[in-house]
Amino acid sequence: MGASDVSITDRLILFIVAGLPADRAARMAGIADGDVPAAVTEARRRLTLAADFHRDEQLGTAIARLNDCYSKAAADKDVKTCVAVQKELNRLMDLYRPTVRVVDETGKADSELAAVRDNLLPLNLAPPDAPASELARLAVAEIMELRRKGT
Repeated sequence: MGASDVSITDRLILFIVAGLPADRAARMAGIADGDVPAAVTEARRRLTLAADFHRDEQLGTAIARLNDCYSKAAADKDVKTCVAVQKELNRLMDLYRPTVRVVDETGKADSELAAVRDNLLPLNLAPPDAPASELARLAVAEIMELRRKGT
């Protein structure tokens, strides 16, 4: 893609992303003074759209890319890179989060209670080893406080 293939708005976006103030970026992109407000508004609209992504799709893309990097590093017998990639995969998939086996009152594993716990833990309302009942109590208290504030 040559310089002539890049639209004025695309150039404006690149200058804004590079950290230039919008008015200076518009001048550098070749936008006429009278067109600056509309051009900046359009550039910001496009940047906002670019930030709107599907998390699961991006997670899948990231995992696939990391697995590809791991395969290439393993083929090159590059152990350091393999370890670094594996650590990033572990972090990305939240494998470092401690797991707590949830049991019901009879001592049997309770998958529904475990699911509740898994949904409440990311809220960081209590330490990871807190009982599910405490996590639920804190979540309800927070919801009630938010409702009281009207948010």
